[in-house]
Amino acid sequence: MPYTKPLKARSGASMQYDSGDYPACQATVLQAAGWDDFPRRQAEARAHGRHIGIGLAHGIKGTGRGPFESGVVRVSNTGRITVYTGAAAIGQGLRTALAQIAAGELGLRAEDINVVPGDTSTVALGLGAFASRQTVTAGSSVLLAVRVVADKAKKLASHVLEAAEHDLELAGGEVRVVGAPELR
Repeated sequence: MPYTKPLKARSGASMQYDSGDYPACQATVLQAAGWDDFPRRQAEARAHGRHIGIGLAHGIKGTGRGPFESGVVRVSNTGRITVYTGAAAIGQGLRTALAQIAAGELGLRAEDINVVPGDTSTVALGLGAFASRQTVTAGSSVLLAVRVVADKAKKLASHVLEAAEHDLELAGGEVRVVGAPELR
């Protein structure tokens, strides 16, 4: 590793495997499947009139494919944070991932963030769910959007607190002065 494949991505860029211990992964799978013990189990099953088999296949899948996804972060007049994205939630934990990304940047808990995925009545664009892409593409968009929101909060608070923006932090739903948390 790294290993560059002769196959190119749609963009023309080389595809490179940059990590992974494939022999160790295979050894783990073989052990979990009881590969070495299979001939005994197969003979036992045949003695009872059952025919069983075992097989192994390897695959590598391109994931995180773009080109992009939408991510919008809004703060209501009550201070409630809502994340909107065109990415569709299909059971992969997208709501949780996007809430964690936003919460981490805003100094909140993930439970404090409302996430609305896949609703193109709230965002103009959603490219869909394929190639394990939602967290990579929507997550990146949400991260960029929430950083803008955090910067705006610090800019506004800097005037009220009479402190430089770089001396402020977001924590616990508040903007406060670093080293002087009572100033918030």
